[in-house]
Amino acid sequence: MRLLRLGCFAIYRKLLETRYIAFAEKCKHDSSGGKVLPSRVEVRVINLAPWHDVLIAASAAAATLAGLILAAMSVNIDSILKYPSLPPRAGSAIGSLVYVLVLTVTGLIPGVTSDALAWVTLLALLAPLAIHVDVMVRQFQIRPRQTFTRIWTKVALAIGQVAPFVVSGVLFLQGSGWGLDWMIVGALAVFVGSVVNAWVLLVEIRR
Repeated sequence: MRLLRLGCFAIYRKLLETRYIAFAEKCKHDSSGGKVLPSRVEVRVINLAPWHDVLIAASAAAATLAGLILAAMSVNIDSILKYPSLPPRAGSAIGSLVYVLVLTVTGLIPGVTSDALAWVTLLALLAPLAIHVDVMVRQFQIRPRQTFTRIWTKVALAIGQVAPFVVSGVLFLQGSGWGLDWMIVGALAVFVGSVVNAWVLLVEIRR
């Protein structure tokens, strides 16, 4: 019995180390007959080893850009408060960067499963999504009304920062490693949007 349990544990540990989607055998003791019955439990672990350096770089970039935007807000806080649309815009940039930071750090946790990544990706996305919606509503309320091209460029930029993470979360739920690719695509979109917002808060606001 002891050897059988050790063997099951060794197989389970090997499955985690290889990081592939596999079926682990969990041993369960039947008190009536004293038999060991195997029950199959699906363990979906994505191979994150090749992405380790990318996730570290993404988390560092997210933290740096968030600090840059906070510094820009502290320098130009009086000017920013004069425009009703700018504080939520700065908040959306910081919220998206913190979201990327949480997501990439979660991906660095040893043995994290695709299901865990999926739920973190989709549930944590609700916060930046709500902020982006608030920013878009304020953009439509600006008077005099902005040009069609200007408004929809901002809408497209916001959608581009959210949509890749939705795709990533769905792929993680299916146990697909392509979720990581879409996670990085979303992170890059957030970085581009955050640089644009930092430029507005640091330079454009002074023109």
